[in-house]
Amino acid sequence: MIDSVITMCFTYSSIDIRGYNDRPISNTLYRQKRVTAQTAIVFPGLAYNCRMPLLYYTTKALIQLGYNVLAAETNYSDWAEFLEMNWDKRRNVIYSEAENIYAAAVDAGIHIDVLVGKSIGTLALGHLTESKSRINEQKFIWLTPLLKQEILYKQIQRQKPTSLFIIGTNDPHYDEQTLNEIVQTTKGVDVRVQDADHSLEVDGNVGKSLEALQLIINNIIQFIK
Repeated sequence: MIDSVITMCFTYSSIDIRGYNDRPISNTLYRQKRVTAQTAIVFPGLAYNCRMPLLYYTTKALIQLGYNVLAAETNYSDWAEFLEMNWDKRRNVIYSEAENIYAAAVDAGIHIDVLVGKSIGTLALGHLTESKSRINEQKFIWLTPLLKQEILYKQIQRQKPTSLFIIGTNDPHYDEQTLNEIVQTTKGVDVRVQDADHSLEVDGNVGKSLEALQLIINNIIQFIK
C-alpha cells in the first residue's frame, strides 16, 4: 500500500490489485478516520471513471454516510486489447477482475456492504451477486445498467439482490419492460431520469443535468440509510 494522504475526515491510499494477465488496477481506498468496517466498492464505466460527476458525488455521499470506499479504475477504454475482444471475452475479463478487486478489499480487512456499478461496471455487480455468499446482507446500486444484456438480466432475476436502479429514459440501454421486471423481482427501487442519456445528463441542458444529479444523489443517500 502506498503512503496514506490525510484529510479532515478520512485518509486515502491505494492497494495492490492485479487484473487480467497481472495488469495493475488503479484504485483509491478512502478510509474514515474513525474506525468503521462499513465499506462500498465502486466499479466504473467503460470510459466513465470515478472522478467524473456521477461517481465522484456518489463516492462523496458514501463517505458522508460514514462508509469507507474503494473506488476502482479499470480503465477499459484505454486498453486496446480489451476493446478488440468480443463480448464473451470482455465479460470473462470483467468477472475475473471484479473477483480480484473484491478479494483485495477483503484482504485489506474491510467489510463490504455496498456495491456500486456504472454501465459496464454493472456486469461486475451481476457476477458478484452469484459468486459471493453475502448477497442478502449487501446493497447494490446499478447506475445505467446494461439492461439489454440477457446474462445480466438473468443474474439479477436469479439472485434478487437488494437494489437501487438508476437510468435515463434516453439511454440506449434503457428497456422499460426489463427494468419493470427486475424491480418487481428484487422488490427494488428505481429512478428513471426523464430525457437523461447514458451519462445521466440531459443533452443541451445544464440546469436539468444538475437537477438530475441532485435527484440521483438524494436517492442514493435515502437507499443507503
